[in-house]
Amino acid sequence: MILFCAVDGQLSTGKSVMKNLFKRNKLLAIVSLMFLLAVGSELFARFVIGAGDPILIMDHPAIGYMARPSQSGTQLHNHYFYNSYGMRSEEFPANKPDSNEIRVLLIGDSIIAGGVHTDQGELASEIIKSKLSAITGRPVVVANISCGGWAPKNQLEYIRHFGTFDADIAVWVMSSHDYSDYVPNVSFAGNSTSFPSSKPLCASTELLGRAGIISAAALDTTGKRLDYDECVKLNHNCFKQMTALLRSKNVDLMLVQHLTISELINGPDQGFLEIAGWAEENNVEKFDFSSLLKDDNGAVNSFYRDDIHINASGQLLYADAILDLILSHIN
Repeated sequence: MILFCAVDGQLSTGKSVMKNLFKRNKLLAIVSLMFLLAVGSELFARFVIGAGDPILIMDHPAIGYMARPSQSGTQLHNHYFYNSYGMRSEEFPANKPDSNEIRVLLIGDSIIAGGVHTDQGELASEIIKSKLSAITGRPVVVANISCGGWAPKNQLEYIRHFGTFDADIAVWVMSSHDYSDYVPNVSFAGNSTSFPSSKPLCASTELLGRAGIISAAALDTTGKRLDYDECVKLNHNCFKQMTALLRSKNVDLMLVQHLTISELINGPDQGFLEIAGWAEENNVEKFDFSSLLKDDNGAVNSFYRDDIHINASGQLLYADAILDLILSHIN
């Protein structure tokens, strides 16, 4: 009886040890699998997708927000570089070191900023700089003054704050929505996945945030927006003030009107016509791309990456057209 109980106790103890060992191994296997998945997801997000190095944004008391100055990186396998003025352009002094130098201000929003979807070398501003220098044999600076989501007020305040950099020509790229566009005076930097103020700890979490899987707090713009008529009046005044400011500095202003795919197919929105009217009121030369971008068996789509933003082919098309405008003014 005593021997049986002893043997039974040993068997029970052995089973308990085996059971605990199995549980520990199972937990270890689960933890190991989760670790491998996390590492695999991070490697995939960083090296296959190319995430983890977004363009950083900062708030500005006058401009609202802008790209953080003096930053460079590679996001989605596209290189970006911002100079000390927060322009997506090469570094250059505020004033011309050579009177023979040609300086162009290219002013706009995400259309010409390109974002992380466009490599630095594929930007219209970079192509214009290279081709204009080759054609004229003169040193050229093309200042890409733009940021995703900017409205006319942001662009005007940038010029007011930083100046015109001894520019000869300014090309202002405006879309139909700029007629009534307005950015509320709130802090954007770091408060939205579209406006990061610091590098993410993990590339994979950045992707989850941009996909909406990890939600961020929504920006509170309650009570800070203007109604439609107020926005239109504000932007009309911005256009007049920008025109007057540039002319006071002897900068020749040209307006380039950007159209969405929908507008190219169905006709321009009312904002397009109103902006064209502003240009006529202020005697500003204007140009739009409807003559170059026609819906011919999907040809329009080949220049866009979505309904409004142009891709590398669109940037090249814009560069060549704007280059012709610039040459007509300096010759």
